[in-house]
Amino acid sequence: MTATGWLYALPEVGRDIPPALWLEVLQSTLTQVDRAWEQGPSDGLFPWVIWACEVPLALAKQMSHLGGKDRIVGETLNRLALLIEQTAEDPQALLSFGAQDLRAFVASLIRSRWAADSVGARKWYPPQRRALAKLQSILLHLTDSTGHAMLDQAEASRHDVEFWTSLMRLCKEHKKVQLAAAVALPDEVGKHQGFKPAKIRKNKANDARLPKSSCYWEKSHIVSMRRNWRKSDCQLALDFSGDSIWLDLCDESGKRIFSGDWDIALEYRGKPINIDVAWNEVCWFSDDDVDYLELECDLEGTCTIYRQVMLMRQESMVYMADSVM
Repeated sequence: MTATGWLYALPEVGRDIPPALWLEVLQSTLTQVDRAWEQGPSDGLFPWVIWACEVPLALAKQMSHLGGKDRIVGETLNRLALLIEQTAEDPQALLSFGAQDLRAFVASLIRSRWAADSVGARKWYPPQRRALAKLQSILLHLTDSTGHAMLDQAEASRHDVEFWTSLMRLCKEHKKVQLAAAVALPDEVGKHQGFKPAKIRKNKANDARLPKSSCYWEKSHIVSMRRNWRKSDCQLALDFSGDSIWLDLCDESGKRIFSGDWDIALEYRGKPINIDVAWNEVCWFSDDDVDYLELECDLEGTCTIYRQVMLMRQESMVYMADSVM
């Protein structure tokens, strides 16, 4: 990201860099791009999209002789188009470790599109726009009503209005997701795009026009539950991909009342039990009344822990329980 930032700053700092150093930096950057194109995302999807997609488009923007039809721009856009469709179809790589790379990944896509537009490159076709709208939907599920990322400490992320409005402009044809963004995020986001969030929230008929409010990503072991998109109360996200479970639970004002590892301490015959076994889903159920998740952790030879979480939509309540068998 630092390297990309320097590329965007070239018009201001380029004249102060000695020519020999500038050529060395350019050669090193192009070497990294070639390496990324050859090796693929073996070191992770986020660093790969920076080097293989955003950096070459940022370079094209700063180098006036590279236009939208230049080979490096065309090949980069082809890679980017394929990447967007693949990750939207199977977002598992972006949901690892509490989806910590998801926002940064989508932000890179937005900047790449901006750089491509600045050199007159072709627009994205409908399949890429649909895929980007899917990624926007995942982002919304894992964002609280104050605009901060779930499955992380709230102060570790920030609400960026321009990020959301830029993403909404790119996905403007997909009305359901845009309507969800307008009511689920702070009002300034929706108003910036011409919506009237307060008016939309009052109309219960809008629920039928919105996407499903809860989602379970089975491969990634992540669950998002909320009453509906119009109300911010009783929203929770849970990640059980590791030995410990991360739980975020928000109240009606969007404030986190639980955030962090949801631990359990057990003793057997006076000695503590080390819980280092993965949790497995026993049951997932979702309808108009409730979302229900049941997990188990089998400590062979000792016991099995069962953990239940249920969100009751009409009652605006969350039920949580542990049992040991």
